[in-house]
Amino acid sequence: MDEDEFLALQRVVRRVAGAVSGVVPTERMYSLSLGSKQGNAHLHWHVAPLPPGVPYDRQQYYALMMEKGVLGVDDSSHAALARDLRNRCHLDSRSKGGEIALLLVTGASGSGKSTILAALAERFPGEERG
Repeated sequence: MDEDEFLALQRVVRRVAGAVSGVVPTERMYSLSLGSKQGNAHLHWHVAPLPPGVPYDRQQYYALMMEKGVLGVDDSSHAALARDLRNRCHLDSRSKGGEIALLLVTGASGSGKSTILAALAERFPGEERG
């Protein structure tokens, strides 16, 4: 990825983070890229809102640790969140060509996210992913 592509990606990450802040209560937004070529050989970015009122000792990395608990959200709420984010980001979930598509994939470690992404990669060969 060259510098212009990286900066374009950062503009999308910023737009998505702003949309998330507009949809869910957010005191601070964490933005990070995690991964390993051994575990998930693709680039993906995490935007994680910190809700207002979280005590300081439970912020930052502590707030990102799944072993400290996750919010249980039903499928219809996930769908509504994805729709609201797509509308706020002005992204098309069916985009082709040079446009950016937003895909919301959630779940705990071992829940099948990588399997879903592998199936999408097989279904849409040659598509670039971020």
